[in-house]
Amino acid sequence: MKTFLSRRTKLLLVAALAPAVFGNVVQLAQAQSATKSETGNDIVIQIGNADNGGKRELRVGDVFELTLPENPTTGYRWQLHSPVGPVLEVEDDSFAGPSSGMIGAGGLRSWRFRVLKEGLARLVIDNRRSWEPAPIGTFEVTIEANAQ
Repeated sequence: MKTFLSRRTKLLLVAALAPAVFGNVVQLAQAQSATKSETGNDIVIQIGNADNGGKRELRVGDVFELTLPENPTTGYRWQLHSPVGPVLEVEDDSFAGPSSGMIGAGGLRSWRFRVLKEGLARLVIDNRRSWEPAPIGTFEVTIEANAQ
């Protein structure tokens, strides 16, 4: 005998499980938003969810990393929507899967940018499926680059 769950029951189940699955990823990304970490000779400034809709002032030569939670197994990926030049340069675009090893769990999408010259750059990144016209979320931050 087959048992079928109603649409409402399925939605309630997803809503109940989502915080457990995505909670650690979101907390990690938010914790990174205001920290600096040293890699090589560069100090990398961290930008994340807490900076969404805001403005950051950086200097020419600064390196910053933008990290957002992502679950590509659902088809949703963060996609850079706006051009970054000539003020910024993308140095890296990477995805780190979950440390839990859970199949289907989300991870973190990270971009590393270098500030090349003075000016304003508006980063717009959409969370979307490539085959759907509208994103389910958008991250925006304005970078004001000043001379050293």
